[in-house]
Amino acid sequence: MGGNIDDRLVKEYLMHGVARRVGTIRRAVQNIFKLFPPNCENRLEKEVIDDIAINMQAHVMNVFGVFDNWAWAFILRHGLLDEVGGMLRVGIFQKNTKDYLPKVLVDYINNTLEKWHLEYLKSYRDTLAHRIPLYIPPLEYNEYEIEYLKELEKNIDKSIINNDWDAVEKLGDEKEKLGAPSFVFLHSFSERPLLLHPQVLIDSMTVIEFGKLFLENWHLKA
Repeated sequence: MGGNIDDRLVKEYLMHGVARRVGTIRRAVQNIFKLFPPNCENRLEKEVIDDIAINMQAHVMNVFGVFDNWAWAFILRHGLLDEVGGMLRVGIFQKNTKDYLPKVLVDYINNTLEKWHLEYLKSYRDTLAHRIPLYIPPLEYNEYEIEYLKELEKNIDKSIINNDWDAVEKLGDEKEKLGAPSFVFLHSFSERPLLLHPQVLIDSMTVIEFGKLFLENWHLKA
């Protein structure tokens, strides 16, 4: 037997869950592109990089959360909370919930979303929430710059030992000329960095596409 259907909660998950998260995702992507245009060539100030990271983290967390909101709206609309096994089994990507979704949604999830969710979204959301926050490297260096940077560091150390502070300052100025903006984001050095701008656009398009399909079919259940 299905549980009680609470239309008020269904509406809340859609209006104050999905709609609010979609608004945050939209604003975060706008901010990222405004703060960090894809054609940027100049070094970014630390405060700007921090602001980009804040928006990127908000983006990832809300992309993850909007799928949970859709799952809750579906489960509550059909009174299935007991059938799926309680609150911890509610989730678009959880088998207990997928067993009740209409076939068109399950096919889309399995064929289009599963790999994206497992290899990217869940990993990046989980580390953001529980382990290492997502960040953007402040700079990237080419091979020549890396070698030159090592040489500068050696000369700076020698100048410090010799109390040659003018040389330290000049060498420091040379260091500041090296490097270019980094267009990737990551959470751990063991993970493959992802291109920032393409990824947030892919995520946003995925949310829009699935949301449209969900609202066209969420009145059905398996």
